[in-house]
Amino acid sequence: MDGHQHHLGGPVRTREVNADSTEYFTVKSAAARVNRSRRTIERWIDQGMPVREVKNTRGTVVRRYIARSDLLEAYREALLSNPTRRNQSNDGIPVE
Repeated sequence: MDGHQHHLGGPVRTREVNADSTEYFTVKSAAARVNRSRRTIERWIDQGMPVREVKNTRGTVVRRYIARSDLLEAYREALLSNPTRRNQSNDGIPVE
């Protein structure tokens, strides 16, 4: 793949997926970015969060990328829909 890949929670930038220079995250890096589990990110995808899929020559999905804006929108919606997290920052510390 062309471009840069930052593992450990950073954005993934690739020409194939990222022609418009938007930040994209893998499921793993998205989970790290919003301090949630991979399963939570998978659940958000199942609930309709947009992803871009990269397939191999047989048509099997080998990697999924999530745009930063879509990830943060899903994160905001999750926070707003959960009253116990509504007044907490990303690290779980209450926001005054």
